[in-house]
Amino acid sequence: MAISKNKIITLVLLALVLIISSAIIFNKLGATTIWDWDEARRAENALEILKTGEWVVLQYGGKPDMWNVKGPLPAWLIAISFKIFGPNEFALRLWPALFGVGTIAIVYLFGLDIKNRYVGLYAALILLTAKGFTGYHGARTGDCDVMVTFFLTLSLYLFYLGQRKKNLAIPIGAAASMALGFLVKGLILIVPVITALYLLYFKSFKKTVFSRETKYAVSAFFAVALPWIILRFIRGRDFFVRKFQFDIFERFTKPIEGHFGPWYYYFNALHERGMHWILLILLSIAFIYSLFLFRKKDKPATFLIIWISLYFLIISFIQTKIFWYLMPIYPALSLLIAYNIEVLQELLRFKRMVVLPLFLLIMILPVTSITGYTEKVIISPRVQAVKGIKEDLGKINDIYIHENENSQSIFFYLHTYIKGDINLYKNPSNLRLKKGDGIITFDRHRLNTLGKDQGYQAIIKSGRVGLLGKF
Repeated sequence: MAISKNKIITLVLLALVLIISSAIIFNKLGATTIWDWDEARRAENALEILKTGEWVVLQYGGKPDMWNVKGPLPAWLIAISFKIFGPNEFALRLWPALFGVGTIAIVYLFGLDIKNRYVGLYAALILLTAKGFTGYHGARTGDCDVMVTFFLTLSLYLFYLGQRKKNLAIPIGAAASMALGFLVKGLILIVPVITALYLLYFKSFKKTVFSRETKYAVSAFFAVALPWIILRFIRGRDFFVRKFQFDIFERFTKPIEGHFGPWYYYFNALHERGMHWILLILLSIAFIYSLFLFRKKDKPATFLIIWISLYFLIISFIQTKIFWYLMPIYPALSLLIAYNIEVLQELLRFKRMVVLPLFLLIMILPVTSITGYTEKVIISPRVQAVKGIKEDLGKINDIYIHENENSQSIFFYLHTYIKGDINLYKNPSNLRLKKGDGIITFDRHRLNTLGKDQGYQAIIKSGRVGLLGKF
């Protein structure tokens, strides 16, 4: 069967989107040292999977991790890439980068479905240039937010597609995607709420909910998500108690870990860390006009307005405010801008050969901005110092570090290099090193004290770091 010219153009544009987004997202992906807290924590979870063979209960420091009470899928995937490429920065960020490119591809297909390939192209380029999506805690760091955004976008895309095409595989795929998203983050459960509101608005809720397709979809969700839930529950129900208390109740009711802000916090976040100012202007116009389309029961505009408004209201209500909570609505914001460009073009009867070059001209600034952002490389001096004595650390069994000098990233790098365990200490007089153990410090005074007063021998003194041992 011959492929039509129209389909060839559509596929060529998709390939172009994939090439451009991959070039930007993967640019110097592994150059920056691992960020503290979330990224380093996930790296350590994955590393301990490989060291212990424990896949059900995520661990940190040899104990069940009760701080990271998210789903295990990110750690599983990172463990696989660590196994293939070794535990390094690129391997850590590989999966988020792939999911980032994948989300952009889905947005292109979503735009193609709601209108045409130009909406898909516009939306994909807009999403790529959103710093809140591509930048820190997004597609270029080893965090899970872009992963759950991928599954959320895919689930909603398949749901929307399933409203037109009656194919059993589509709702089953949407449910399976949602289940995989649940194994990343629980916020994926907003998907049925968005779809329910959409169905209620168009008076097709009852018909859809009690359909054969929905029954199969529900079964698919539990078939994918339930096995790990059961296994984790058997290994300790305290994980789920902690998840509810810390990850849900406390985040909703109070600012945790200093993450607070006013009611308009996410408006500021969109401006400062989210999208380029020129796109925010387009977004404002698109959102206002979409409210008019919403009243006219325009299906694409209605679906996107519900997605954006519901999610934005929920995260604004939550007392813990963090800018990367915005991640799951960047695909919707991009689609909303792109869809309105196309609708207004038709309304005003502008020619394609005018609008397309104008859009590409406008995108020069956002593309230049995100490209410049990916060129920046940030190196932690302490991490660099630790990496510099990698071979010496490889001879160490257990290592000791003062609790004030430890960090999530240092912990991971040390655990990557040494043979044994990492121990935190507070009082050096309580140290009980065995032969082959070591002490690492970044404090010159502490290095001298341990050497002179405690009698430990210096293995290496290199710039910012000192390594001592017992022989």
